[in-house]
Amino acid sequence: MAGIIDSTWMVLSDFNAFLNPDDKVGGARPENNMMVPFRSCIDDCGLLEVPVVGDRFTWERNEIKERLDWVFRNFDWEVSHPHMKVHYNLCFKCDHRVIVVSDCGESRRNSISRFFKYQAAWCLKQDFPDIVNASWENKNWLQGCESFKNSAIEWNDKVVGSVAVKKKELLRRLEGIDKARQIGRSNGLQRLEKKIWMEDNRLAAQEELI
Repeated sequence: MAGIIDSTWMVLSDFNAFLNPDDKVGGARPENNMMVPFRSCIDDCGLLEVPVVGDRFTWERNEIKERLDWVFRNFDWEVSHPHMKVHYNLCFKCDHRVIVVSDCGESRRNSISRFFKYQAAWCLKQDFPDIVNASWENKNWLQGCESFKNSAIEWNDKVVGSVAVKKKELLRRLEGIDKARQIGRSNGLQRLEKKIWMEDNRLAAQEELI
């Protein structure tokens, strides 16, 4: 594949392989002859590892931690995206951490305006008809549309949007537990983590109706 691509390219996946012995902590030490084929493949393809921010281990079980998931890019991609970084986020419905690739040199958050999207579940709220009636009262169609958009967004943030706030709070708690587990394992933390994931799944199911 590397021989036929003449532009920028990147590859990321669970390679289930180590590049160096320190890519595993605990258990039997990786043998060098098992790492050579992976190293040779990366070198032959002319790939460069994308730098990692934070915990670099992507899989763990009991006292063993391993880095099995990798992100590589060719030289052209590195030149065009020099600030690119990799973050390994929390595990979600899988025993591997989620790979997140970001370009720290490009911030588009401020340039993206918030768009309006009507949600069918709003009709399930008893006070929603009041929002609609008040928006078009003594207004023409265009004025009513603009008023409804602003009122609905504000109402959604205060009433319906609480689900998103709860999910963010759960994520912060999970990140705190994850950091604590990196220092030392605890059965209590594992039980709490499982309980929080169950609550997150419940909120996700509720969010689908919004």
